[in-house]
Amino acid sequence: MLTLDLGLRRPYTWKFTVAQVQQPIIDADFLQYHGLLVDLRNRRIIDDYTKLQQLAQISTNNFQSITTLERPYAERPRRLAPDIFKVAREEFQLLIQMLGFRNSYKEDIQATAAEMVYGTPLRLPGEFFIDNEI
Repeated sequence: MLTLDLGLRRPYTWKFTVAQVQQPIIDADFLQYHGLLVDLRNRRIIDDYTKLQQLAQISTNNFQSITTLERPYAERPRRLAPDIFKVAREEFQLLIQMLGFRNSYKEDIQATAAEMVYGTPLRLPGEFFIDNEI
């Protein structure tokens, strides 16, 4: 059993686990047992029983970071190398032929629309018409 003095006018006794770490760690069970509240925004610890509070003394400049070796999930678009672009274009054309897509000029919307060979035209949502009466 060790006694901890946090400057809140009463001792805090607890069975601490001693570990070889750079910074001391107080766990949530200790805080709950002694009725201590941690105010992270204002950097203080509050004794819920006596309503006393103590400002935290920050004495470290540690910076936490995670080093990754992979590309980020989102990155800026960039051009493909010419040889890779050629292969991708050929694959895309093959995919269009295999799935049965074709494009055709649609008079009603005055644009080309992709449509399935055995299906209906694929159009953007919304109403596309030319109204000469307006």
